[in-house]
Amino acid sequence: MELGNSISITIDRNSTKYKTGIANGLLDTTSPMVSFNSNLGQIDAVTSASEKYYADRGLTNTVINGRQVDVTHLHLREWLNGIRENKTPSANIDVAYEEGIACLMAHYSYLEKRQVFWDKENKKII
Repeated sequence: MELGNSISITIDRNSTKYKTGIANGLLDTTSPMVSFNSNLGQIDAVTSASEKYYADRGLTNTVINGRQVDVTHLHLREWLNGIRENKTPSANIDVAYEEGIACLMAHYSYLEKRQVFWDKENKKII
């Protein structure tokens, strides 16, 4: 990751996390998977395989005040402004934890074909 007046995130060619995607040619280690230059006011996140999936289905934009806005830009802008202003982003670790639990609950419910519940006290799915 390179930070300055812009941000550029490139996958390490030795990454174990993205090893399969790199080997299958889905991920390019020679160019940034996400880049943002605040002077240009544009973002390029379409180079990642997951971003291509969403972009191909028209799921990367939202409408604000009648104008199309790239949602990736909104997330990065909030994150960078949070760093600059020492603020917690709206999609913080607590929100991610709750969303992760909800996803796991849906997965278990689907696999087990039953309704599941979250035991908050013991922090487990029942």
